[in-house]
Formats: sequence, C-alpha cells, structure tokens
Amino acid sequence: MEKTKEITDYLNYLKKVQVLKYAKEQGKNKEAYEFFGIKRAPFISGKKNMKNRVKKVY
Repeated sequence: MEKTKEITDYLNYLKKVQVLKYAKEQGKNKEAYEFFGIKRAPFISGKKNMKNRVKKVY
C-alpha cells in the first residue's frame, strides 16, 4: 500500500501527540524534544498549534 498524504499527515499528528504526552508526563519540555530528536522552535510552535487542536492528551 502506498502512503497517501492523509496517512502521512495522520502519522505526523500521532507523533506530535506522543511527544506532548511524554512532555506532560515528564513535566519537562526539554527532555521531550531532546528524547524525540526535535529542535526546540518546532516543538514550541507545534505545542501551541496542537493545544488548539487537542483538548486532552491521553
């Protein structure tokens, strides 16, 4: 099966949720973005964007 744009977008969304969940559990954003290999600026902007999209991270 070929990856469509929708599948890629969904996988990216799941990774963002996973990073935010990890940051919430650890209580430290720095640990989360370093653990997942994400730079600080995209993490912070992604966190602001996801905050509007996700009411509660499970």
